[in-house]
Amino acid sequence: MVELLEALGLFSLAGLGVGFFGYLVVRGAELLADKYGFDRFMVGFILLSVLTSTPEWTVAAASALQGAVEISVGDILGSNIVNISLVTGISMLFARKALTITSSFSKSLVEILYLSTMIPIILLYFPVASSLTGVLLMVFFALYVATAYKSSPPIAVQPHVVRTSAVKIFTMILLGGGMLVLSAIQLVQAARTIAEITGLTQLEVGAKLVAVITSSPELVTVAASMQRGEHAMALGNAVGSNLTNVTLILGSLLALSGVNIFLGPHVYTVLFVVLVSMTFWFFSSRGQITLSNTLILLALYVGFLLFGR
Repeated sequence: MVELLEALGLFSLAGLGVGFFGYLVVRGAELLADKYGFDRFMVGFILLSVLTSTPEWTVAAASALQGAVEISVGDILGSNIVNISLVTGISMLFARKALTITSSFSKSLVEILYLSTMIPIILLYFPVASSLTGVLLMVFFALYVATAYKSSPPIAVQPHVVRTSAVKIFTMILLGGGMLVLSAIQLVQAARTIAEITGLTQLEVGAKLVAVITSSPELVTVAASMQRGEHAMALGNAVGSNLTNVTLILGSLLALSGVNIFLGPHVYTVLFVVLVSMTFWFFSSRGQITLSNTLILLALYVGFLLFGR
């Protein structure tokens, strides 16, 4: 019992570190974008959906180094559930109003939802997911980014007045990044200990505990975008992070670890990814996501905690 409490204490402290320093990296990047006027694509896709997935990447790297790859796999799948149900749900409750989704944005949303849902389903039918699979996922991510960049030509934006100096901003990013890596290493170690003591699988611990921690930058960023009325950017961040997770992050994990992964035993977690994504798509296809829809999304997350494995 004492050992479990110690592990939970370490997990909580490391989780706070991952959440705080992950946000520090994202905030530093936002200030950098404002200061130098990065184009719309850089800010909207790469900055938000990719950088808010930094905690997932650091957990993936730490898991690969410690031989606990299933913690990261669980984190990736769990984060995809958290981003759509919990992050979007809580952010909408704070916004206290329905979200209107335009037809043009709906097309992009459906495309990303489809890809981020189909990739885990396809991997279910692979005998194993190997290093080669990881390389292919990263290549797919690069091709998708290149295609999206070409289809939406960059539009330069005027730099904003940012009083923070460039030196302070880079220090924030570098210091936050370094501490994020250290926090992720401790988080994975604590998660392994919790799995060993409780008898839960590493994937369950990753999906139900670690995923909430690593999704905290998305929660802060999406909630802030909702408050500013930037609904398209908020939803694009939440959904875009899911595609980043199952391509760039999962691909990096497979390539770094050199371990073959079989998702077959974890079909229930993948099914919840599909269920949450399809429910979100159904609501958004009607042109509006209401507060009652939000409660359903939150209920699905509770269902995952109770029945997902």
